[in-house]
Amino acid sequence: MTKRKEGKNRLISFESILWFLHISITTLAIIDRFTTNAWPRQMFSIGAGSAGSDRITGFKPGPWSVVAYDVIARISGRFSICAFNFMLISRLQILEQWLASSWISQNVVDCSNITEVNLRSHKWNGIALIQVVQGVFEWPLSERTPPGFKDMNPSTEMISMQVDDVFRLVEMTLLLCVLLPLSVKWLSINWHLGIHLHRFITVLYFVDIVRRHSHPHSWVLNTPIFCIWILDKILSMYWHRLRADTITCEDISPDYIALYWSDNSADISRGVGIAPKYLMKLNSSSFVESRHPFTSFTAEGYFQEIHNHVANNDTVIKAAVIRVFNNLRKPQLFGDRISHTQKMAMQEHQSDLHIWGPFQSRQSTLISKHLIDAQNGDKSLIFIGSGSAVNFMIDALSFAMMNVECVKGKRIVLLYSTRDRALHTWVKSAFYSMVGDFEKRIKDVDLLKNLEIVLSCTAKDNASFPLRLSSFDDASIVDSVSSPELDDTKCSFVSDENAINVEVSGYDKSSPNPIVKTMYCRINMGDAISNNTIVFCQGSKAFVDNARKICKSKKNVKFHYD
Repeated sequence: MTKRKEGKNRLISFESILWFLHISITTLAIIDRFTTNAWPRQMFSIGAGSAGSDRITGFKPGPWSVVAYDVIARISGRFSICAFNFMLISRLQILEQWLASSWISQNVVDCSNITEVNLRSHKWNGIALIQVVQGVFEWPLSERTPPGFKDMNPSTEMISMQVDDVFRLVEMTLLLCVLLPLSVKWLSINWHLGIHLHRFITVLYFVDIVRRHSHPHSWVLNTPIFCIWILDKILSMYWHRLRADTITCEDISPDYIALYWSDNSADISRGVGIAPKYLMKLNSSSFVESRHPFTSFTAEGYFQEIHNHVANNDTVIKAAVIRVFNNLRKPQLFGDRISHTQKMAMQEHQSDLHIWGPFQSRQSTLISKHLIDAQNGDKSLIFIGSGSAVNFMIDALSFAMMNVECVKGKRIVLLYSTRDRALHTWVKSAFYSMVGDFEKRIKDVDLLKNLEIVLSCTAKDNASFPLRLSSFDDASIVDSVSSPELDDTKCSFVSDENAINVEVSGYDKSSPNPIVKTMYCRINMGDAISNNTIVFCQGSKAFVDNARKICKSKKNVKFHYD
């Protein structure tokens, strides 16, 4: 078995350092604009003249509204320069993963949540950025003010705008108020399109701020970071690219496959934590197809048959259960009408598949940290997932079983749901084998009392188990993927007072292992999640949103999702 180790507690968190640098640098930049102004725009020259003129002393003449506008313009100018740079830096994949696995994270900085912190920083910096007289053309693609032009004239109490001002108002409204929300939505439902639109907006925003002859600070400060961001995207195509000797695909059902591959990388044990991400792309895919991320688990002794088929016993075998999207893409990306996962399932020769990784995910090191941390000994750890989220649940349970102290001090609960009967059977076999192997290795059988695994099958043909919990109230969670397949006429709704009885009646009592409980109804998360717990969740957006809503209704519950 692959042994994973968790480092000692760190004194400084990555998030503290990131926000300290962000706030301090931004604050100093704003203070400089109002005081020393050590780098005014009149120091720069371009084309027919200077890059603009910054008022050194005082504010624009006029009433209080003009002064207020001047103050806001100075603050937003310096703030947007800093925010755009931090937004790009937070998405430098190579820097992020290098920090997570370097000696810095081992000895100086706690980078266990670096992926989550960077995504949160990227989100908030992006939100913070959301902020006619014809002139003369200026290089590279700008407009100079005509003679006698004043954007604010106190004597006539008039505000004047140039053609470029109007253009930027329309452009930024479309980019930040229309396309940006659309790209965020597409990232969850049409990822292959959303990721390209998101990056396209970034490029257009950068072009808009550096094309202006009056933005010399953006030329000097934003351009290098943008170039580094582009370079990171290019180099990441070659960084941590695997040479998997063998790749095997197992068909679980028409909607799910299990992919196994060998990982011979020397740094497989670096600090990527539990259930790391791997990026995959078929060589036959369109050149504009982005690499697709998948959560993985380590295929240990309980997958011995597959393990022996893929490679020798000294090779680390990684695996991932993958949801196959069989519907045609709407809208499609250029010529690829078939989804990438469907092409992976149809692929006769898996050698055409390129794999990169492993990379730390939002939950990877947080899971191992909470499992080992003795300070959380009185808290239950609850893992919730649906569909292909079984990957992170298998790896978390495997880690706990290899580190018996995790099981000794905590109650560990796994709550899994799927509408796919074949996948449900596959998951049952995996957990039965894992728990059976654990029982053989441990000496203290009382440790098993701290484990609870509930596997729910919500397939449409669950006629033999008609009872299910109330599905649409605040106290229960709904798998958005499986909801349409449940026929309410075949189900008896019961009140929350009878929830415990329904749970018992819903269990498959023929289970060969009492720790692994099979249910043919929905799981009542309102009862399953108690106060003073730590919850890790993966699944569809609706699934995660429902879980978050339930956790917020509880006391002292920490919620982590991916």
